[in-house]
Amino acid sequence: MIQPAIAASRQFLESYFEFGKHNARFITEFVAGITTYISLSYIFILNPVVLSTTGMPGAGVLFATVVVSALATLAMGLWAKLPFAVGPGLEMNGYFAIVICGVMKVPWQEALGIVCLSGIFNLVFTYFQVRKSVVDLIPAGLKRAMASCVGGFVATIGLKICNIVSYKNNVILDLGAINRDRLFSHEALILYFSLATCVILRKGRIVSPFAIIISVVVGVFLSVIWQVPHETAGGGDYLATVGKLNFNIFRDVGEWKYAGAILVLFLIDFLGGAGKIIGLTAATNIQSKGVVPHYRDALFVDGGATILGSIMGTSSMVAFVESATGIELGGRTGFTAVVCALLIASTAFAFPVVNWIPVQAVSGVLVYVAYLLLPWKIDPTGAISHTRFDYAVGFIMAIVAFLTFGIDKAMAIGFVLYFLHGILRKVSLKELWLLGIIGGVLSATAFAEYFIW
Repeated sequence: MIQPAIAASRQFLESYFEFGKHNARFITEFVAGITTYISLSYIFILNPVVLSTTGMPGAGVLFATVVVSALATLAMGLWAKLPFAVGPGLEMNGYFAIVICGVMKVPWQEALGIVCLSGIFNLVFTYFQVRKSVVDLIPAGLKRAMASCVGGFVATIGLKICNIVSYKNNVILDLGAINRDRLFSHEALILYFSLATCVILRKGRIVSPFAIIISVVVGVFLSVIWQVPHETAGGGDYLATVGKLNFNIFRDVGEWKYAGAILVLFLIDFLGGAGKIIGLTAATNIQSKGVVPHYRDALFVDGGATILGSIMGTSSMVAFVESATGIELGGRTGFTAVVCALLIASTAFAFPVVNWIPVQAVSGVLVYVAYLLLPWKIDPTGAISHTRFDYAVGFIMAIVAFLTFGIDKAMAIGFVLYFLHGILRKVSLKELWLLGIIGGVLSATAFAEYFIW
């Protein structure tokens, strides 16, 4: 009785997830799901630690991270039928915690309202099938330059956590300066050793999936040995962040100075989600004639997860670039995501340990993840070609993100440069209008922040 039931269940799964269409095997999909989970499991440590710096209860953030990631990844597998894991992106939670809550002094409850609004915009654009059209109009080089910009920003967060980089009066437009006297402090050494551990282990075939977690363990060990003063996510009520978002920030007309923050979150999610889904499947049989099946469904999951995440108490949700590990092992269907989702749900048993990890312990991982966000890591196949101009703009945007500690300023520079480049190249009016409008809004908010607000 048992064996026929198992055989029938396996046959149902292979039929539902279209194993035959993608030349997929059950055991390969299963192992790919496990590998994807191991590769992204660091986020359940980093997200509570980073967001707790805003005053958010760490236990609540951890609960929200696990629940929403599990549900969104399950939806990605069962509905969109794609091998992607979904969770809070470091490019998003860093901007949320350090810039919106830290520099702009927005209470975390209102910041969650901004996240919710960006998710709603994404769902609306996806529903009316505008998202893909807009994404297609933006030059491929600019999309990859934005990835460089985000990578530069995430690396800067790691450096700032260990006080290697400082910003005058913590104002976003001030020039960042390297503290020479902090280059060899205990905090800095924790970053160096944890980063080196991560890089070395990622080169090994056996332990590479655990590299990021081991790197965090090294950081925790050094923090304890050197008795480094630190912040942790801490314990507390696991439901402390549920339903706490609000939209009070929009009661006063003057608060529209935060339009730039909303636009940045929207654009990173809007472009990043679509770009990762296309880039990660570019060299696989998942795509058919350059088209990703259930692409629109995947975008709905992406936008819906961000809204649910803001309600539960976490920053914007994205398709994880670490999904590439499972895809490289042969994961081709939604069953890979389903296996990963079940493992994410099991992370609840690790709550007591994760709650007390010092923030310095994750600094090296942040720098390494910044490297993973670089264009050639997101699209390792080289399916999308780059010109010298693309590389130059990407480099400039990353530097601007570092110097100003703001993705919005870097994006403004990028869109303006491509707008001017488009005029010289005589690109279509639709593309020029899009680049001009986005670049203009970002530039205007940056100007207003500096000279008016």
